[in-house]
Amino acid sequence: MTASYFMSNLVADNLSARVDIEWTDAVLYTPYHIQQALLYEHADCLAVRAFLKMVELPFRLEERPNAEFMSPSGKVPFLRLQTCLIPEFLPLVEFVARRGVKLSAGLTDAQRADMQAHMALFDQVLKNVEVRLAFDSTKFACIYLNFI
Repeated sequence: MTASYFMSNLVADNLSARVDIEWTDAVLYTPYHIQQALLYEHADCLAVRAFLKMVELPFRLEERPNAEFMSPSGKVPFLRLQTCLIPEFLPLVEFVARRGVKLSAGLTDAQRADMQAHMALFDQVLKNVEVRLAFDSTKFACIYLNFI
């Protein structure tokens, strides 16, 4: 087990205790999407923004050059809700669901399980593909060609 696993559990436990926070002054922190965000980070930021708009929760977007260092998990985006910090897409969806706001309320248990399986597949497989595409370039590989 890695340190990030324990950090994720610590953050999840902390969030479950703070579900009753009033939704005021919500700020979504992201890196600069044009100059700084990598492909997979930008996809996560768009997913969180789309989700918050779909559930009609008000938020303010702030782009910061050091957003990943401000996040409790080291990953972007993250939401600051008063004194509570909620990092990444899936923990944010779970936090909002614990507050009683769900996009999957009309689904059966089987459909909900299928949806979660597809989301996990997208999160694990496609994020790795995006990371590979972001760094698979002759511009980055030319450094290593000099040593062969």
